[in-house]
Amino acid sequence: MAKTWLVQGTRADVQVLSPTEVQDVQRISAVTVPHNVWFEVLVPRKGWLQGDIDRQLLAISGMIETIIDHGTATDATYVEDLDVNGLVQSYIEFVIEVPAPSPSQVGSMTTTVRVPYGVMLAGEVGGNLVGRYFDAARAALTATAAQ
Repeated sequence: MAKTWLVQGTRADVQVLSPTEVQDVQRISAVTVPHNVWFEVLVPRKGWLQGDIDRQLLAISGMIETIIDHGTATDATYVEDLDVNGLVQSYIEFVIEVPAPSPSQVGSMTTTVRVPYGVMLAGEVGGNLVGRYFDAARAALTATAAQ
């Protein structure tokens, strides 16, 4: 199987796990192959020193490439945001698009869908991931385009 990522850089960082717990990590920046989507993964420093980085890179890059290859999304980007506990959470924000239903409408209709890293690392593929994160947004986008 061909590699679906290319590492672009790395730096030491600290990940806040809770108000009382942190861990030293290595932040690895990469792009997917062939769609060139930038993303980052945090690897616990101990695992990084032992060369344990492939699992996370493969899971995230593979999921991004699969979703774009299957036409579920047209593009994606890495984003961070605060979760309900005020902790930084990583997401891949996918762009979904539907064509304008009428020639009198200019361009396509787009929106974004954020998928948490936890879901992507769990390897949820197929209908479960698509249904949970993409179907409602696509339906709303299609309904809006029909107005």
